[in-house]
Amino acid sequence: MPIIHHNKQASKKGYFSKVISRDIINASTGASAFTVWEQDIPVGGYIATHYHDVEEAIMITSGKLQLKLGEEEHTVPENATIFISPHQVHSAKNLTESPVRLIAILESANPKVLYPDEKPAPVRWGEDFINGVKDES
Repeated sequence: MPIIHHNKQASKKGYFSKVISRDIINASTGASAFTVWEQDIPVGGYIATHYHDVEEAIMITSGKLQLKLGEEEHTVPENATIFISPHQVHSAKNLTESPVRLIAILESANPKVLYPDEKPAPVRWGEDFINGVKDES
């Protein structure tokens, strides 16, 4: 049984979003049916509008996340889990004064991140995104 230490997994910065992600479990660790990502979203960081062709569960382990599911907005506190159906467009932003940490579980060992317009775009929350894509790097 492999034991995977999160802090020993390589981290990567998300596409113009400041989000730090780690692949915890996926095809490269021997999984055949699911993926687990750990993500840290700093203050002001966001996850661009996207969808997957598989189910996703997002567990907020610390902080509070502002989530868009389609046109609906939700504030999700720590110790809560979000279920996202396949093809459901969603995005997230940390609008609080402290980092958000989450664990995402997807029902594929090689999940695809798909974008409605075939390219990543930032979450449009309020005035700072009115003029379109804004690189916050």
